[in-house]
Amino acid sequence: MKNKLSKYLNNNKHVKLFSNIKNDDTVYFGYIVGLSDSFVCLLNTDDFRQDGFVILPITVIKRVRHSKYEKTYQKIMKAERRLSNIKKPKWLKLKSYKSIFKSLEKNYNNMIIESRYPQYDEFRVGEIRKIKNKKVLMRDFDANGKWGKRNIHIPFKSITDIQFKDEYSTIFRKYVK
Repeated sequence: MKNKLSKYLNNNKHVKLFSNIKNDDTVYFGYIVGLSDSFVCLLNTDDFRQDGFVILPITVIKRVRHSKYEKTYQKIMKAERRLSNIKKPKWLKLKSYKSIFKSLEKNYNNMIIESRYPQYDEFRVGEIRKIKNKKVLMRDFDANGKWGKRNIHIPFKSITDIQFKDEYSTIFRKYVK
């Protein structure tokens, strides 16, 4: 899969990534801006706008598509002049979960961590409190905009995506009590 993904790395080709998780029909749209042996970083797009970044373990990707549909989307994005700044933040390290979380904690400590695996099924929004060898401790806030009273332990093996600089978590964070 890494070879297929590397074909689209930093070439401003819009792609669609499909999940390989059983009973999960999640798809991701955007531009591949970072790639390591284990992770891919996508500049996320939605409704013809850039919407932050999503980091995915390569193991959760079934296939990558760049078809006539993505090419049409690409033409519209270009015509609308929405293709500027398509690159991975220089500070983001994609070698391991630890390197990802350390770089996020230092440079942009507000994110969404999701697990779409049936045995975990989590959606957390918040900040990193501590990074351990096999898990991250996160302080999250709820749908009422209130901080949780204790840290949430999220095992690395449960994570299917990490999102940051997206509108949802960025705007919501401004109103957390």
